Amino acid sequence: MLRHPPPCHLEKHSCSKNVVVVVVVAVVVVVVLVVVLLVVVVVVVVVVVVVVVVVVVAVVVVVVVVVVVSSISS
Repeated sequence: MLRHPPPCHLEKHSCSKNVVVVVVVAVVVVVVLVVVLLVVVVVVVVVVVVVVVVVVVAVVVVVVVVVVVSSISS
């Protein structure tokens, strides 16, 4: 017969260590996920802002060119 390790309630010390390790790992995983999500959100916001700025600048340039060309030709 192989000797099984004693159940968790007999080894309170190592059991609490295991719980602490699991909690620490869970907290680290949650923090990493939150940081990754924040980075993704920031990148998406920056990309959207850049696209909006580029579109606005392009529209302004087109309007200015059209106004200048129409004023020159008239």
